[in-house]
Amino acid sequence: MKKLYSIIAIILIILCIPSSVIFASDGPDLPHFMYRMEVEDFGDDFKTPGKRYSGLPILDPWFPGSTESYSVGKYESNESVYIEAGGLGGGSQYCYETLLNAVEAYFGANASQFIKDNFPREDFGIDDDKKTFEEIGDYVFTYLAGNNLRGYGVKIKRAPIFLDLIDWEDPTEDYAVIELYGEGIVYGIGNNLFAPSDNITRAQVAVLFTRAMGIAEGEYEGAFTDVPDGLYYTGAVEKMAELGYMTGDGDGYFYPGNTISYQDVFLLVYRYLRDYDLLPAGSWGSLVISDHIELDDYVREAINELYMRSLIRYQLVEAAREPGTRIRIAEFLNGVLNYIKYRV
Repeated sequence: MKKLYSIIAIILIILCIPSSVIFASDGPDLPHFMYRMEVEDFGDDFKTPGKRYSGLPILDPWFPGSTESYSVGKYESNESVYIEAGGLGGGSQYCYETLLNAVEAYFGANASQFIKDNFPREDFGIDDDKKTFEEIGDYVFTYLAGNNLRGYGVKIKRAPIFLDLIDWEDPTEDYAVIELYGEGIVYGIGNNLFAPSDNITRAQVAVLFTRAMGIAEGEYEGAFTDVPDGLYYTGAVEKMAELGYMTGDGDGYFYPGNTISYQDVFLLVYRYLRDYDLLPAGSWGSLVISDHIELDDYVREAINELYMRSLIRYQLVEAAREPGTRIRIAEFLNGVLNYIKYRV
């Protein structure tokens, strides 16, 4: 019960924290432990108990018996890996030691020692409403405090995975692609390129969706004249057609190389969540579809249901009838996948 109270307290406090504390306006553009952090298993000696709640990693793997609530997370972007440890209360030493343990688990003892030597905890105070950024070589050390929360983090730079995602304008999209890439769900187009702004095709969506949701590919049945056996997308298209999530033109053609609109991707995701009883209960918002937002009638209900449950960004609602791009579809599906993986 004490852990439950701690979790509730963290959530209530975060709701009251000014965004300037969570997303610092100065210093490097870094994610922080309140923001879509991935809770990781650090090996046999460092098991992470608990789940992630609404993007918040909860319960600390190194101090599970403490009276405070601590969290640890790792996030990978195209050009760096970011690890942060934070918690509720004044236990800055626990947060700092948790960070060192996480860095050592991922990068080895030399990286952990580098942080101890160059960013000693005593150099960073525990004052409220304080933000500190310090950079040495490939390391950027952060300390954040506010509203009884403490957080230490380190960003470790690395060679970019995709050259065309260097300094990408939307960090959320960047993180989504790298997360999906790390899980073997998305790949580039070769030569260290991702082609983020290219329009995604119907065949690519079928493959991406089945991989993301762990749906086994279907056997070849010749459902479509233009989807022969033996192509990389054949099994995915056959399965999506079997499940009724994607259809052809009624005359036996699927048009695998054609683009697909955002709204049609929203529709197939909605059908999947509905059929497997995965739609979040209740709603956390309302969508008033303005006259200038053009939506086809067959997707209106699906988009409303997903948006009211915070599974679609408003910018994508506005662009619903436009052809989807590779990076925006990846970001949307990654958000849906994270909800499914970490729902309470």
